[in-house]
Amino acid sequence: MLADLKNKSLKALTPEGRDVRAYDIRDVSHYVYALAEPGLGRKTKAERDAAVELATLCGGLPLAIRIAGARLASRPHWRIDVLVGRLRNSVRRLDELSYRGLVLRSNISQSYRALRPTARRLFRLFALSTTHDFPSWTAAALLDIDPFEAYEVVEGLIEAQLLDTVQYPGENLRYRFHDLIRVFATERLHDEEPEAERTRVVERLLGAWLARAKHAHRKEYGGDYTILHGTAPRWGGARELEDVDDMGDQIEWLESERRSLVSAVHVAADHGMSEVCWDLALTSVTLFEIKGHFDDWRETAERALAATEAAGNRRGYAAMLYSLGAMHLFQVRLDDADRCLSSALESFEEEGDEHGCALVLRHGATVNRMRNRNAAMRASYEAALEKMRAVGDLVGEAHILQSLAKMWIDEGDADTARGMLETALERFRRVGYLRGEAQALNRSAELFLFTNQVEEARQALNRVLLIVRDIGDRIGEAHALCRLGVVRQRTGRLDNAETTLQHALSLAEQVGQRMVAGMAHYALGEIALSRGQGAAGADHAEAANTVFAELGSAVWHAKALVLRSDIQQGQGARHLAARDLHLAIDLLGTVHSAEASRLRDELERDRGNAVFR
Repeated sequence: MLADLKNKSLKALTPEGRDVRAYDIRDVSHYVYALAEPGLGRKTKAERDAAVELATLCGGLPLAIRIAGARLASRPHWRIDVLVGRLRNSVRRLDELSYRGLVLRSNISQSYRALRPTARRLFRLFALSTTHDFPSWTAAALLDIDPFEAYEVVEGLIEAQLLDTVQYPGENLRYRFHDLIRVFATERLHDEEPEAERTRVVERLLGAWLARAKHAHRKEYGGDYTILHGTAPRWGGARELEDVDDMGDQIEWLESERRSLVSAVHVAADHGMSEVCWDLALTSVTLFEIKGHFDDWRETAERALAATEAAGNRRGYAAMLYSLGAMHLFQVRLDDADRCLSSALESFEEEGDEHGCALVLRHGATVNRMRNRNAAMRASYEAALEKMRAVGDLVGEAHILQSLAKMWIDEGDADTARGMLETALERFRRVGYLRGEAQALNRSAELFLFTNQVEEARQALNRVLLIVRDIGDRIGEAHALCRLGVVRQRTGRLDNAETTLQHALSLAEQVGQRMVAGMAHYALGEIALSRGQGAAGADHAEAANTVFAELGSAVWHAKALVLRSDIQQGQGARHLAARDLHLAIDLLGTVHSAEASRLRDELERDRGNAVFR
């Protein structure tokens, strides 16, 4: 039985009749020592890397390690990497692990044959899960039975030692195959399950993952807002899964299943299921965006893009272009964002997908804002707002309203901005979307600063920090800390302001928010200047200039040039100071906005000062 693989004595293997120890999978050195026991000491020293890989391929099963060591001892002309090369082939691995009547496959097979038919089938079907570990509820989807019944079948596999448990901190119990047992399960899957049945099971499993990811998105956003879904079927039993696997906090659940969601996208692509592939990839952005998992975002979106293109799935292809465009926008790669969003808009228009068009136009407007194309920005936001309202996307509508409020703040129209922010807050609160509420409050704090209501700004930002820290929104926290640092700077609390801004800078760099990092550098430069710390101020001003120049943010770039000019003037570099002021004026002349005009007029009035000569 399988228990023999892990615990029993293998005295027949060697003349000394040593007992097998239970080697810790985390300490490969134990395995290498075990390989050396049958007389391989010199080999393991000379080929340590190969010995480590060999021990790892044996996966910690003492029987497998002893068989590998005995085979090498009986063939002294073999280098260790010869056996490693043979074991790398997972199809042949079990065949290779045999010696003088001791065959690993036969031990596993005894345990397998002793199972009830349903348990044997679940054992085979678990091989379809490509992740290292998986939650128990997947058994219900694989077998298409009640979750509680499926749980009992899983426990039977545990009792037979054909399945292991694993517990990660703060997560529910999960299950996994030993690597060599997975090889056996995969063999049984292909030998005993017809291809058509395997496909149906994969469809059910992916349908369950999609249903759960969709449920998580709904809990986060208060409904199917700012998301597109396809026509791929969900598994019918998904609603009962909460009884055995309570999702709890939706973002924490998504985080715990991140590896599985990424894997599910690849499985869907491998099986040519493009509809569920793109739907899973887009729904997973709920997590990737909040936590800044840009590598996973790119990996899944690009895989789904290729799958939808190969299948001629035009709507799915457009959705993945939109997703990639959103990712590029978050990382402030504006050329890439513009290219993807423009192509997505064209495809959505051809498909007559109003919701898709609204989502793309919203992000396209943001690209236009960051490129100082204000007329195009306003037109895109207004077109997106009309479409969002037509399809009933309350969260999408609120996002656009707070973006338009930013435009009116820059234009100096506080009343219009205030009305839009009040409406945005009402929409977010109506559906219970906390992250959206935090974003609208952050924008309200910007408005309060503009109207010199500093205490109101501080109160709004304290509420923002409570929300974003509670929901784990590190990007939102970086934005809020940066603005709170400015509030403390405005009230003369420079020590607190500096500490807060340094924290914001560190967090912004961790989550890839370069615009926030640039703004933090700018504010820190102002603080250093006010304290007469010219060298520190120059470093921050230079960093801010670099960031804003690379991002193409003309107004902020001009502000950073003015800051650098002030610092240079204090250091006696009058010629350099005058040059930066001229550059700032020229740069502001390329931007058609009220804010840019106000700044440029102020600088123009100073042209007569000595610093310009």
